[in-house]
Amino acid sequence: MRGAGEGTERFDLTFTRLWLVLVLGLFVVAGLDAVRFGWAPLPGWTVGPGFGPLALASVPIGWSAWHNTLRAELPGYAEFARHTRYRLLPGIW
Repeated sequence: MRGAGEGTERFDLTFTRLWLVLVLGLFVVAGLDAVRFGWAPLPGWTVGPGFGPLALASVPIGWSAWHNTLRAELPGYAEFARHTRYRLLPGIW
């Protein structure tokens, strides 16, 4: 795994470290819940419907933030975005 490159924003480093800790913690807590302690005795069918809308809602937000960062910091991206209507899914988005 590569380290952070020169010019990496402080926010990006902090966010990545926090995300990594939370994701790893999620697996630890889920394992302890499912196997050892049973903290959240929910039927399996309740997990999917609760996670699906959250995941679908976060994609456009993340894409928008990424697009704004590219537009502000990547030379030539604003011009590219002006001429390229669909950048993520051709014909859709």
